[in-house]
Amino acid sequence: MEATEGRETFSYWLSGRITAACLVVIFIITNVLILISVLNSLLFWYIHMGMEETLADHVHHEVI
Repeated sequence: MEATEGRETFSYWLSGRITAACLVVIFIITNVLILISVLNSLLFWYIHMGMEETLADHVHHEVI
C-alpha cells in the first residue's frame, strides 16, 4: 500500500514539474494563437494542482 502511495506522490510531483517547465518554455516562445491557448490551459491546470495541494494540506475533514 505504501509503495502505491509513493508512486502516486511522485507522479503528482513530476506532473507539477513538467507542467511548470512547459509553462516556461511556452511563455518564452508564445507568438501563435495555438501556443497561447496551450499556455492558458497549462496555466489553469497548474493553478488547479496548486489549489488542490493547498486544500489537501489545510482541510482536515471531508467537504460535502
